[in-house]
Amino acid sequence: MNTEPSAPAPVVQGGSAGSMRFQWAVALLASLGLVVSVLLWQKLNGMQEQLARQSADAGNQAAEARATAKHAQELAMETAAKLAVAEARLSEVSLQRSQLEELMQSLSRSRDENVVVDIE
Repeated sequence: MNTEPSAPAPVVQGGSAGSMRFQWAVALLASLGLVVSVLLWQKLNGMQEQLARQSADAGNQAAEARATAKHAQELAMETAAKLAVAEARLSEVSLQRSQLEELMQSLSRSRDENVVVDIE
């Protein structure tokens, strides 16, 4: 057996050209990955902001729609009340008209009877 210590491996100061190219390629890929990650992160933030704006707009539109629906409901109730009053007045006027017609017929009969009495 060889009991002599083995000689240390020589240390390469500058490395080989292939090793340097590999290191540059790894560094370039890492940088490219970092740039792509930053761009994707910015795009994601932009999409989140747009979604938040759209959500707020939808909320505002829903509130406006509720207010408009409430106003329409109040207007419909008011119109229904006015219609009921108008129908009651119409019924009253119709009754008065029929009573007036009866009175006119009665008056006409009475006049005719008076004329007959005068003639006799």
